[in-house]
Amino acid sequence: MNTPFTGPEHSPLEGQATLKASLCELISQSRHQLYILAYDLDPLIYSNDDFNQQLSALARRSKRPNIRLLLHNANRLLSHPHRVLPLLQRLSSLIEVRQLNEQYKNQWQSYIITDQPAMLYQATYERYDAIVGNDPRKIAEMRKQFEQMWQHSGIATTLRRQML
Repeated sequence: MNTPFTGPEHSPLEGQATLKASLCELISQSRHQLYILAYDLDPLIYSNDDFNQQLSALARRSKRPNIRLLLHNANRLLSHPHRVLPLLQRLSSLIEVRQLNEQYKNQWQSYIITDQPAMLYQATYERYDAIVGNDPRKIAEMRKQFEQMWQHSGIATTLRRQML
């Protein structure tokens, strides 16, 4: 796997169940910051009660949470039933979602960065193997990349709750 982690400060993960459990564990350890880069919040990983509970707890745990989801295809959350959508709509002032700018569509990796510092990295979002790492220098590099993509990406307005 092509990964930003190459030393002893990382652990490999294999399989959907392990990936899902590790993701929730990382979120539970975070205090106020969570960055997620993903294709569409794969329902097999993100559409479950554990993820929703951890994400909701993180959003409410901090006075000023910094939770950002950057998605290749944010509209897929609307076209396929997804448990996280009502939470995102209910906590839209605490959890920001953006649609990845076209110039970054060649980013096939997915990752989750927390403020501990810790990171879960998938070289491609299509596979359920990943690396969990805690090298602050590598995480800082990936956080900088995320923030650059975030600044150039637009708000996923289609996910907002429609008031009648």
